[in-house]
Amino acid sequence: MKITAPLLLLPLLLAACGTQSATPAPQSSLFGNGARAAGPSYIEAFEAGVQRDLTALGLSGSLSAQATAPKSYLNVLKVSDATARAYMKTTYPAATGCVLDWGDGTAASTITTPSVVATDKADHTYTQSGTYTIKLTCGTDVKTSTFTAIVPLKDLNLFDDFVSNGWLAQTRGEVVGVGSPFISNGLAFYQGSNGNFIVRGMGQPTGHQALALHCNGSFQTTSGELFDIETMTAGGLFSTSTVTAYDKDNSVIGSTRFANEGFVSGEPVETRTLNWKNIKTVKTTCESFGYLGLDDMSFTIQTSPK
Repeated sequence: MKITAPLLLLPLLLAACGTQSATPAPQSSLFGNGARAAGPSYIEAFEAGVQRDLTALGLSGSLSAQATAPKSYLNVLKVSDATARAYMKTTYPAATGCVLDWGDGTAASTITTPSVVATDKADHTYTQSGTYTIKLTCGTDVKTSTFTAIVPLKDLNLFDDFVSNGWLAQTRGEVVGVGSPFISNGLAFYQGSNGNFIVRGMGQPTGHQALALHCNGSFQTTSGELFDIETMTAGGLFSTSTVTAYDKDNSVIGSTRFANEGFVSGEPVETRTLNWKNIKTVKTTCESFGYLGLDDMSFTIQTSPK
């Protein structure tokens, strides 16, 4: 890959009851996973709804297995973007037993049955983004609900694991050319007309490496999934650089400008809180010849249901 002269001068987520399996309304429009993260009044409203459900099903209060035919109930509250709270009630005999599976491969929880409290509660925090099926199984009776977790990838030091023996010394650091697309953490970075480079010692924090993404370059996920960007740490290189995010319909989600002084004057790169959602692609433009010096991002790749 040719390095142009200017670069070489660089100074970069309700269940019905009964004995048959039933799929609940998708974390219902009243309380469900699509709602905001739970505050105290929101949790109180959700729990009041759970009690109304249980009363309608004949499951309210402390019940024994002899008080009613075996039944089970499951509903799920979104406590935060990554934390789900399961509300459960069962009247199955202890010999049957019930287990709760969070759908992410972690150990299933055993539920005491018959229930001796108003409702059983259990919280679970997911470590990876995705849509998970939460399953309460009592014998052959299965209740399910879904939860969509959003877990940002934070402070990845995106390009610091890049290793090369081909570094070229620059006035304020080092540079090496990389291919297009350049792949890192599930993202594909496509070069503009002049190619992409990894740089170090050019304005990014000590020990960091950055991607010099040529203006008119772009990036998206390698899987084609949409993604969200929470924060971006970057600076302009040779020119003020503009970063613009587009959705699947090519409509602008948001845009931000990084001034030229980032790498050229040796000033620290800037960290911007963007909170851009449902991105299909991100493109870069510059006021003149230049690059976006991308040091790091906190982002989430949206995944298909598990």
